[in-house]
Amino acid sequence: MRRAVFVLWCALWMGVGGVRAQSEISDTLTPTVDVDTTPSATAPAISLTPSMTLTPSRTLTPSDTPSPTNDGIVTLQPSRTPTLTPTREGDILIYQEVEVIFPQAIRFIIAITPPLFEIESARLTVMFEGREPETVAVDLETAAFVGDPYSALNYFWDFTTETVPPVFSTLRYAWDVRASDDRYTQVEGVHTFQDERLIWARVGDDAIQMAIGASDPTPVGVFGLIRQAFDGLERVTGETRRYNWLIYDGIAPGCARGDSGLPVASNRRGDLSIPCNPAVALQVYNGQGYDVLRRPPELALDDALIEYMTRDFFASAWSVSRPPQWFINGMAQFFRVNQKDDQLVIGRTAADSNALFTLDALRTAPPNDPERRRVWRAQSYGIILYLLNRIGVESLYALALTDAPFETALEAALGEPTDALVIAWSGWLNTSAADSAYGVNPYIPPTLMPSSTPTPSPTWTVTPSPTPTATLSPTVTGYLSLTPRPTNTPSDTPDAPTLTPSVTPRSPGSLPTVTPLPPPTVAGALAEPSVQSAVLIGLIGILILLVIAVWRVGNKS
Repeated sequence: MRRAVFVLWCALWMGVGGVRAQSEISDTLTPTVDVDTTPSATAPAISLTPSMTLTPSRTLTPSDTPSPTNDGIVTLQPSRTPTLTPTREGDILIYQEVEVIFPQAIRFIIAITPPLFEIESARLTVMFEGREPETVAVDLETAAFVGDPYSALNYFWDFTTETVPPVFSTLRYAWDVRASDDRYTQVEGVHTFQDERLIWARVGDDAIQMAIGASDPTPVGVFGLIRQAFDGLERVTGETRRYNWLIYDGIAPGCARGDSGLPVASNRRGDLSIPCNPAVALQVYNGQGYDVLRRPPELALDDALIEYMTRDFFASAWSVSRPPQWFINGMAQFFRVNQKDDQLVIGRTAADSNALFTLDALRTAPPNDPERRRVWRAQSYGIILYLLNRIGVESLYALALTDAPFETALEAALGEPTDALVIAWSGWLNTSAADSAYGVNPYIPPTLMPSSTPTPSPTWTVTPSPTPTATLSPTVTGYLSLTPRPTNTPSDTPDAPTLTPSVTPRSPGSLPTVTPLPPPTVAGALAEPSVQSAVLIGLIGILILLVIAVWRVGNKS
């Protein structure tokens, strides 16, 4: 009988889960970043019985995650409260659940066997980390969404900017529900406050802390690639950085946009939405000091973060030299650890079909069209490799760190005007030197030198994260784009003659002289032991034949 009641309750609950959202949609908050100081509507705290006393739990912070070994990633599975079976006779509990409607509220649900008219009282106590317990007397008529033949209550614990807990913090809660015939239930639980629409993983060390939310588990090895790039950027720039990232891979952080265009918060199933205050979302992330990032759709997670770090490490230098966008984007790609052979194919295809960008077009931001954007990025990265082949890696780094105007520094490094840079690169693109250069990255020992045939080395391979459909753009709520770009002022340069790559012939005598080998002799051959053995066996055979012949002749006579 109890199982049948529970199944009936589940069916009814799924059908009425959006009741609260529909009733409150007219009260939806307008987008704002102002701080909301409205106090939470909670009743005065009621003392708990000794059996229901909540004790503080350990604070969950990024520093609690141990330094990774072998790129270990700690995955934080969303908390799920199982169906609870009463442990004492007369317990009226059927089921209870908690779900986070991130970042605006937490929904507490409980189902009990008596019908609503037999329920005398329901109290909910919640304690967040570092705070005193708060108890509310639940209004039964407002909270009930099933009243007969059993009761089901849900209570929404709403947050303001002053009351919202930090993300990944732990809360403890307790229900105390009493029926008129003295039957009752008391149940406690623990839940993690996080965005349950994604699977979260946390990994880090003393320099980088990452909390990654994605629809699929984070690939193992991502942190190792990012840390390798971090060390290389520190070495090249002499800069020091510390990162504390909260990364959304697939959906937008904070409040979403509802059908009406107003901000809403949704549960993990997507069947319930409530009004959302963007300022609450900011406070959630600020409580742990996170920089909130979102992966752009065209890049794998490790590539996006490495490009972000590259722009950040060179930001102070580039704010002075004002390099064009092709150089900024190309250098960001250069520091990626994984293989970039696809950029060579894209560049050659675009060159063969006369679809390359002019130098002026490369100075500005890439186009929005995905296909043209791929060509723009491939061309920007290819010109960086061309410069590497021409001037060497140390001069390339010096150019990136120069405090002189970039165009002036680039012409000085090349020793010629830069107007024909695209033409020179496209001519170099189909050489064997280009084939080798596309296997080069900053992490290959020894120090790279300009060469027509740089030797590629093995590179890391990472399974790309699932590609979301959302586009990358800064938001009014203060989240960071993974592709910030410093402002630059393009300069006009005069036309220059076409630069044709030339081949310098070797000077006479530079190649080694081939010395012919002497012809073999009989004496030299007989000196070999194997030859001597063969000759001896042959002589013995001849001697035996002679003896047989002489014996036959003697018998005839």
